[in-house]
Amino acid sequence: MAKRQVTLAEVKTLIEQGILSEKGDGQAWISHHFQGRGDNLVCAAVLVADAVIIKTVMVDWQQRQPS
Repeated sequence: MAKRQVTLAEVKTLIEQGILSEKGDGQAWISHHFQGRGDNLVCAAVLVADAVIIKTVMVDWQQRQPS
């Protein structure tokens, strides 16, 4: 988070208001556009089970189209 200058408040908003894109096997991405950030989209790679576990937070993220 610090390396990408993403605040804890932004991560909370990302989780609560972001768009969930499931990858399968409990893995997913959650992405959200933040006004005022020049490096949108912000995305979290997560594991979804009884709780959401954030593996990493990325900026300037683009979801790849399935091939």
